[in-house]
Amino acid sequence: QLGYMFFGIAIGIGVAALARTLYESLSARKSPLARPAVYACGLLVLLPAVGFSRNYYHNDRSNNRIAYNYAYNTLACCDKDAVLFTSGDNDTYPLWAMQEVFDFRKDVRVVNLSLLGADWYIWQRKEQFGVPIPLSRDQILIQSNDMTGRTEVRPPKSFMDRARGEQTYLMPRLAKDRIVTVPQMLVDEVVLENRWKYPLYFSAPPYRESPLKLADRAVSVGLVYRLDKDPAPGRIDVNKGFELFTRTFINTGYASSKPYRDENATNVLVTYGYNTSNLYDELIRTGDTARALELFDTISVKYPEYWQLPLQVASLHDARHDSARAEQVLTRLRDTLAAFHAASPTNLTYISDYGMILTEIGKRHKDQGMIQAGIALMWQGFEGNPNSALAFRKLVSALGQTGDMAGAQKAARMIAEYKINQNDGYVQRLSGITPPSGIQIPEE
Repeated sequence: QLGYMFFGIAIGIGVAALARTLYESLSARKSPLARPAVYACGLLVLLPAVGFSRNYYHNDRSNNRIAYNYAYNTLACCDKDAVLFTSGDNDTYPLWAMQEVFDFRKDVRVVNLSLLGADWYIWQRKEQFGVPIPLSRDQILIQSNDMTGRTEVRPPKSFMDRARGEQTYLMPRLAKDRIVTVPQMLVDEVVLENRWKYPLYFSAPPYRESPLKLADRAVSVGLVYRLDKDPAPGRIDVNKGFELFTRTFINTGYASSKPYRDENATNVLVTYGYNTSNLYDELIRTGDTARALELFDTISVKYPEYWQLPLQVASLHDARHDSARAEQVLTRLRDTLAAFHAASPTNLTYISDYGMILTEIGKRHKDQGMIQAGIALMWQGFEGNPNSALAFRKLVSALGQTGDMAGAQKAARMIAEYKINQNDGYVQRLSGITPPSGIQIPEE
């Protein structure tokens, strides 16, 4: 970056102009340094090489297939003509690219909840993409409305919010001391208007405050959540999920630590691992140990950096009194995370994960040195981003298991400095704070 900075200054000054000025000035004084000064200015063109050598690895995307794989796998989870609600940029842009550039699964109608508060986007989803939104143009598009002595900016016509039984405008409003957002109202309206005609999916579990109890109807299917009229036990589609993870999904590049990944990239992948862990638990719960271990064998090869599933499998082997196999699973995970951490030493997720597995193995061997080394790494990963719920929970879990409640309370106070985290009951218990008073803004 320093090289690029100096090169930018050189461009601003104008290397050629600088060389010419120096040459003319020195030549006028008949100085023997005239030509060497021009040659020295020419060396400035090499400055970008400094930045290139230091930044190439972090910017090389030639073998990074995370976005492509994520988009393909997410769309592959959806049934024909589905409506898929996504949360934001990271889980939407790859889908748009897969549909528009690679012409894959264009039948799936993607609805970005972050944009669903914009009137033009709502109208576009309704008119151009056929999303079942029952509101009319005058109930959606915002304009200035002249009232008695004042002007209101809102849609000219109200609508019946059927989920809450209220006549209202399509604008954020208070309902029972909570803010109801436009995306929340529209999700409920789409569900009611759809009447189970089209499959409805979410890239993350739907918001819990819905009067329609959407979270209770959300069934995990691979990487997404499908609304079902009669949800399966455990709210997991076991058969389809197993087929997706072991037969359908593409995972090119996940097994290699060579492509650079920052926290955003690794945290996008956490969904992949989290859902495999839930599927594994459901297979074990129903006595299908063979498929549970097949799932683990597949994931350990395709996505070896994920830590939770190996811990679950190690516990299974321990329960079977096969400590040797449990040790083998954990050792392989430790070596994998060590490789990923070494390849991307600034990645806070890898720092925390590597520290976590060192702590786990240290506990098994009663190795206090390894435990403390692991906890130190987890502190480093958390302090690098004290707003990370994942890093926080890994750290306080390890601290709690080692009896360091003072450390756990310190971590809770750090994450509680971000007001959005003060509603977390776990944070409240550890830090001894009460939740913020006033209007509560629900998560999407």
